Amino acid sequence: MSLVRYDGGMTKPAASSASPTKLALSRHEAAQALGVSAVTIDRLTKRGFLHPSRATRRPIYPVKELERFLRETSPNDYQAPTDHFAGPGRQAESSNVGEAV
Repeated sequence: MSLVRYDGGMTKPAASSASPTKLALSRHEAAQALGVSAVTIDRLTKRGFLHPSRATRRPIYPVKELERFLRETSPNDYQAPTDHFAGPGRQAESSNVGEAV
């Protein structure tokens, strides 16, 4: 990782051409990733199916937590696409998204 100097003599990481993969998603991003509404995310959290991080003022949903939820609540023969949580504007590599294997 290269560093770039900016005012005040401090350094910050240089911007890379590829955006980093998000480790956690906001409530709305989690809802979009799962294909449900934000209210459904709230209900799943209240019922104990999802466990957000409360390290910030607003809950954030780690991608691994969303994957765990899908794994534990899906039929045994279902496998989620590997790039399901690619983030807004990025498509999953697999063309069979949502199909049972």
